[in-house]
Amino acid sequence: MIRFSGILLALLLPVLSFAQKNKKPALLVYGNDIEAFSSALQSAKSGVATLWVVDQQTLVPSLTEKSITLAGQHNLDAGLWRSLLFAANPSLPKNDSSARLLQTDTNPQLFKNGIERMISGEPNLRVIKNQKIISLKQTGKRWDVILADKSKYEIMSVVDLSAENELAALAGLSFANTIEWQSLDAYTLQDQRTILASGRLSEETLSVPMKVFLQSQKDNYFQNPLINKLKSVSADDIPFRSAVGQTLGAMAAYCAFFKTDAGQIDIRKLQDELLQYGAKIIPYEDIPVDDVHAPGLQKFGLTGILKGEFKEGRYLLNREDSVRFEEIKPVFNQLYSRSQIWFLDNGGDIIKWKDLLSLIKYVSQRGDELDKQIIQDWHKKLKFEGEYDGNKTVSKYQFAVIVDKYCKPFVVRTDQSGKIIR
Repeated sequence: MIRFSGILLALLLPVLSFAQKNKKPALLVYGNDIEAFSSALQSAKSGVATLWVVDQQTLVPSLTEKSITLAGQHNLDAGLWRSLLFAANPSLPKNDSSARLLQTDTNPQLFKNGIERMISGEPNLRVIKNQKIISLKQTGKRWDVILADKSKYEIMSVVDLSAENELAALAGLSFANTIEWQSLDAYTLQDQRTILASGRLSEETLSVPMKVFLQSQKDNYFQNPLINKLKSVSADDIPFRSAVGQTLGAMAAYCAFFKTDAGQIDIRKLQDELLQYGAKIIPYEDIPVDDVHAPGLQKFGLTGILKGEFKEGRYLLNREDSVRFEEIKPVFNQLYSRSQIWFLDNGGDIIKWKDLLSLIKYVSQRGDELDKQIIQDWHKKLKFEGEYDGNKTVSKYQFAVIVDKYCKPFVVRTDQSGKIIR
């Protein structure tokens, strides 16, 4: 992915440096728990000088004050939450089995160590403890911040992750009490393209789309859209809370870096940034986080070609199911103008390998070398089982892997509502 800092560096070459410890902060995160930690870390990783103000001495008390046990996350332990698990236990192999083990009877001191390791490794992040914010005022396109010790900062973006969104009152901002939420199974394919964070909350798999995050921000002041859903805090919700914080950090960093507002965020660039730091945006619970094709499957899911399905309380790709012509035709025709011609001459019920490769070759203008490449890579790189046979049915997992790899649908732009822009 081209990081926010990478985007500008690619345009301006080495004119600017974004790794200076003493650089004036452009982004403020306020809060003490997992959301604030993940937000501050993501912002710093995105190349923005970040100030994390904590109103107490303890960082992330939900993990560092007592031992807890978290329920299994159904292949959703991802993003900066996953990074923290392994930072707290660096000797263990970084795989799904270890991630599950590390959430059983956690050690507060190990989490403290992990948090310090991650913070110390971020030159763009400065942490100030035991300080309250006493003033937050908007001046033009910036926010003027005053701490209790009278220190002052000029900030481009603010992320308020205090327990009661207390900075809103200081800033004179008000937000509607109701934010639109809907179950994942009610999402359209267009909605699916706008998802920014996912996880388990109160024993339910949820996803948060762009519009929900936009409803909880004004003028680059961002607050927690989960604030009213976290009525009774459970340890099992920590990974999801981390995912939401990570997303808020990426959004605020985008605005600070490009000196723009949230309404101008390129959702594809934002999603790509989150994926670079391990986020699992589409919560496929039948795809392990350490699956060899996991990043590509995320990008495929975010293009909204195939819809997932709830089964027994879990959100699934249904990886072994077949793919039907009628499922993919509408979206392929939106993504690739050439596919309209292909579908006029090709059709049927279930897509077979010969159909899939014919479609890919047509829309991407490739030759028969693609067939040879697929056969050559079948076991070693693609890690598919069995042997290639053009007359065999393609599974959804195989379809997603191949389409992402050879058609690159994720690079096709969408607007913030998920509408495809060609």
